[in-house]
Amino acid sequence: MCLMVYLGSDAPVDGWSDVPLGEVGLEVEVANRPVALAGKVYVYRLADRLSAGWNCSCIFYHFDLGDSDTPNAETLSAFARLAEIVHGAAASGAKPILYACWAGEEGNPPGVAWALAPHHIVPEANIFTNPDVANGPRKTVLVRVDRSIEEPNRDVL
Repeated sequence: MCLMVYLGSDAPVDGWSDVPLGEVGLEVEVANRPVALAGKVYVYRLADRLSAGWNCSCIFYHFDLGDSDTPNAETLSAFARLAEIVHGAAASGAKPILYACWAGEEGNPPGVAWALAPHHIVPEANIFTNPDVANGPRKTVLVRVDRSIEEPNRDVL
């Protein structure tokens, strides 16, 4: 099963769909729009670029085996790129929302919701895991990004 991470916004998020192979970017043509992002005009999927298209979003889930608190180098790089994309979207007034689920669960409502500022998205913190369940997300995760939030907060829905 694959992790899928989506970005919903009120304005276009340009410049991230034509990235080099192996780098994280935005897939513009999303086949399965998450129901949780229905209110967003623009919906993208975050993934790493392959020669024939886009990979899943599991790059945001690959942590070193045996230590779920330590992301591997590729995951650190992916979260750094995610932070860059979200910072740009928030600065442009796009009101970004991130949604993570397992493939095929795009119709599920979020089970965990975070609210945080763009500077809280750091490579060392996996915001897509459900902190109440070891070994990854068992519920869908919604992340509202707002520059006015001082401290991250989480609600289990």
